[in-house]
Amino acid sequence: MKFPWLAIILNILLLTSPSFAAEPDPLDISKIEGSEDITRFGRAVLDEAGRSRAEMEQIVLSAGRPIPEVLQGGYTDGYYWIHLPLTNSANTTQSVNLAARNLVISHFETFIMNPGPDIASIARIQARIPTLSITLGPFQKTDLLLKIQFGLSEFLSLTMEKADSNAAAKPDTVMQYIGVFFGILLAMTTFNVGLFLLTREKVFLFHAMIALLMSNAIFILSGLSYYFLGTDSWNSLLPVFGNYTVAGTALFAQYYVNASGHKKGVHRFYTLCVVIGLIGGTLLLSGVTKRIVYVTDLNLVLTALITMAVFYNFPPHKHRMMRFYVLGWLGFGIFVLIWAAGQYRYAPLNFLTENALSLALCFEMIVVSLGLADQINDYKNRLEQYSRNLEMQVEEKVRDIRSIMDHIPLGIFMIQDNMMIHKDHSKNILQVFPKESIESLDAKELIFSGSNLSPDELSQAVSCLEASLGEDIVNFDANSHALPLEIHRREGHGPSKIFEMTWGSITDEKHRTDKILVTMRDVTDIRMLQARSKYQEEELDFIREILRVPAMRFTRVIQSCRDLMQENKNLIQSQGIDNGNTEVLKLLFINIHTIKGSARSLYLQKMADVLHAVEQYYADLLKSPSAPWDLHRMEKDLAEAERIIDLYDGIARDKLGRSSDPIHIVEFGMEQIEHAYRVLSAATQGKVLPADVQAGISLVKNLFHARIFKDARDVIKELCGSLPALARDLQKEVPRVEIETNGIRIGERAEDLFRNIFVHLLRNTMDHGIESAEERIRTGKNPQGTLKILMEPSGDTVALTYSDNGRGLNIGRIRAIGLARNLLDTNSANDIKRVAELIFDSGLSTAHQVTEISGRGVGMDAVKRFIQRHGGSIAIALQSEGRETKDFHPFSLVIRLPLNLFDEYHWSANDTAA
Repeated sequence: MKFPWLAIILNILLLTSPSFAAEPDPLDISKIEGSEDITRFGRAVLDEAGRSRAEMEQIVLSAGRPIPEVLQGGYTDGYYWIHLPLTNSANTTQSVNLAARNLVISHFETFIMNPGPDIASIARIQARIPTLSITLGPFQKTDLLLKIQFGLSEFLSLTMEKADSNAAAKPDTVMQYIGVFFGILLAMTTFNVGLFLLTREKVFLFHAMIALLMSNAIFILSGLSYYFLGTDSWNSLLPVFGNYTVAGTALFAQYYVNASGHKKGVHRFYTLCVVIGLIGGTLLLSGVTKRIVYVTDLNLVLTALITMAVFYNFPPHKHRMMRFYVLGWLGFGIFVLIWAAGQYRYAPLNFLTENALSLALCFEMIVVSLGLADQINDYKNRLEQYSRNLEMQVEEKVRDIRSIMDHIPLGIFMIQDNMMIHKDHSKNILQVFPKESIESLDAKELIFSGSNLSPDELSQAVSCLEASLGEDIVNFDANSHALPLEIHRREGHGPSKIFEMTWGSITDEKHRTDKILVTMRDVTDIRMLQARSKYQEEELDFIREILRVPAMRFTRVIQSCRDLMQENKNLIQSQGIDNGNTEVLKLLFINIHTIKGSARSLYLQKMADVLHAVEQYYADLLKSPSAPWDLHRMEKDLAEAERIIDLYDGIARDKLGRSSDPIHIVEFGMEQIEHAYRVLSAATQGKVLPADVQAGISLVKNLFHARIFKDARDVIKELCGSLPALARDLQKEVPRVEIETNGIRIGERAEDLFRNIFVHLLRNTMDHGIESAEERIRTGKNPQGTLKILMEPSGDTVALTYSDNGRGLNIGRIRAIGLARNLLDTNSANDIKRVAELIFDSGLSTAHQVTEISGRGVGMDAVKRFIQRHGGSIAIALQSEGRETKDFHPFSLVIRLPLNLFDEYHWSANDTAA
């Protein structure tokens, strides 16, 4: 439905035209001359209730009104019944053609009312509009009844003319011209589809769609549905095509003038027209009432108003494409007015007036299509200009790139699919490869000769290049990991250089690797700086660790580590290693474990990490006695451990100045000083000497005494300084430490012994003895555990009692391990004292997993060995009170050490004074 609103207006004019007058008399067909309008002779009535023919015959005879009074335009869903009385007053047979002049009649039936013996001959003939061939005999009368339904606007003009016997032989020139119109629309549709496929611009697709819809509209408006298809029902689709055409036109206009980018308001109104057109056409297609056309007519008016707004907002003198748009639609409007004038008799019916609507559609399609073609030509001109500008920019970029390639400090080149070097490369590449030219040289020989790549690495790199060139990019992506990112290269007898490399695939249009882009950068100086920087960073880490430790304590720990390392060195060189002596292996393990514990207690993490790796090898050998011993690895591990100790000592000495100045200090071994002190004390004990001699001897003794002996409390307190770190690692509370030493002073050997045994005692206490805060609270204990250390003289020894208020010994688990390892028999398994003493057995541990803190079963065995090495003993004392369960027993360790490790003369002097 494209022009119903014009039809309504012109129909109103028709009703008021002078040719209209009501004539109730029958129509005498013998008096028809030429083509006459006989509408006044008919009487009409509207049926919207679906009555029968018999009922409608009575109604039209009794209540029928003149056709112009009933058919006044508009849209209904009913049928019009029209009564037309005919007569022949001549004494000869008369034949006429009756035409119902409405091109959009969707239903047309004829009936003879009250047929008599002489029935008139009435037949429909093939024509563009419903046309009846009527033949009446001499003086014959008949009443013709027509049943009509309209596909669009409801108006009707009946014309009658004498039948022409030669009409069938004449060529139908109108149909030929209509065929030309259809050919033009088909060509425009194909033209626009081709433009769409060429440019992918939606505007051409929309215009092709409009052309197709307009072709359907012309098919109906030209009255061809019955002419070609033998039915009038297709005419009911005209409103459907009309609505879709309005929607398509609005959509096309949006894209044609780019309304969304220039005028948002126009874009929104056009969108509204599109929605209304699509909804209206769909509802009409589904058979809903034809009265919807009233709404869609408003949509047509709205589209026309918006088009006028487009003319205003996009004036042709500013927008080139609007010239064609305005011309096309202006011509369209003129042809429509010519068509309407012919339809309503304001102009004579001829080829122009009858086919003006088809001419209108063809003119609009041709002009707007030319506009689109002009737009493409404009695009082409601009594209050519853009291409010229682009070529200039490309030339400029090429010059820039060539300048960059000549000055960039990178070696850049490409490898071709024949493994030869491409002619284009950076200037710097001739410094990487000092040759006059590298063009067409073999890439494998050029890049990899004189490099540090192993034969296997070289083979993988070459295979990757050969498998990637000329193949799909997937091959390069899958194998590029085999290409080296850094190589060391030596050119001739020159120095070795380090080159950083990148590899990239250059693909063709089929995504195959056409060339491989390679960059090489000399990073020799950078790597040297990085290595120096890394060394300095590591050195700073060493310094930070060393600075956290007091100088004297650090020195003593390093010396103790050296002593243990020397012992291990002697053990490795002994025959015990050759014979596979397990006891020698245990001593090696204990010494390394002790050194690692000392390092951890002082936060010397790097040393602890190295020693942990060495310790792990010994632990694996102890777990697998049948495994072969790798003496070479042992020596290598020992050398690595010595290296890390020397590194700490060297940094402390060279960077922090932690050494005595030999110019002002005379050094003696501690053993020499202690021996001199004891000899002097023994020689003067109990003797009366002159006062000045006694004063001098006392001065020397006091000087030696201050250097040799330390307060045991201070030493133990310092050793317990590692408890916060152990507690943090085990996520436990730091225990409270109670120390009572009764003024006992210890010598250097005793201090070294304390350092070695307290490493294990404290770690085992924190890991196995004192519980977590949650567990202690659950058993009614203070969340903070307590550690007690008591030292007191006991005969010819010094007794050190070590205890904590933790859960105690897990007697049940120790018993189970002892039975499993055949360390206990059935009788001794019931002796709690015997079971408890198994903690001193080598390798026994109640820990469920090995950690860096403990769990290797070496702690108490190491303690016992260190104590026995210094002539002492250790025993376990079980406590009956405070038992928590039958399997856990509180206990204390009693360590007895000989007096020669302490200041025995200091006690004797005190006892004498007492």
